[in-house]
Amino acid sequence: MNNSEKKYYASLDLDKETMSSAGAKSLVVPTFQATYSPPHPLLGPYYSANTFIYASLSKDKISVIGRYQAAGVLEQIAIVLPRNIEDGKHPVVPPEQNGVHIIDLMSDEFYHATKGEITIKRNSEKKIFEAIFDVETKNNETTYKITHGIVTLEATGPL
Repeated sequence: MNNSEKKYYASLDLDKETMSSAGAKSLVVPTFQATYSPPHPLLGPYYSANTFIYASLSKDKISVIGRYQAAGVLEQIAIVLPRNIEDGKHPVVPPEQNGVHIIDLMSDEFYHATKGEITIKRNSEKKIFEAIFDVETKNNETTYKITHGIVTLEATGPL
């Protein structure tokens, strides 16, 4: 390997021989996105968070939160799951039941998903959470289908 190649791979913080990270902090691009139908009243048909939380905020639960905050708008989707839940496909249940809950904060009101499903995959060694989901919430008389939900996050706090 010549000097320019060494500098190039060093600037990327990669070891060319193994192509592994030599000290990079993260290779995960935080993602929390979904599609709304009908369109979200403040954001339109597409939701894309700009603030992320993947941490244990209580003794028995893990919280995965995507929040969009800009220009006086604060909207978020939260996934709350039991600490001991297995990876795989799960129904989304109302808050009075034990299982996975999805809560949509829309226009300063919380709306719990009433039906839908989520597929969860975690890497406990790298502390990465991945999920896809499709759910429905009801805001007053409007039923919102939140579909094509995709989440990829690294832990932001203790799990």
